[in-house]
Amino acid sequence: MLRMMATEAGLPVEKRLTNHSTHKRLVKKLREHTIPATEIMSVTGHKNVQ
Repeated sequence: MLRMMATEAGLPVEKRLTNHSTHKRLVKKLREHTIPATEIMSVTGHKNVQ
């Protein structure tokens, strides 16, 4: 389903596109833009920084 949505949106599709991989990518991008860990945690639902 994610692959189809990405294709329809004109986004490049990675070899393996899963909920986990997109979630991991989101966290990585937010950290690259110096978003505080507490804000990232509120978006992702994580309970601790790890």
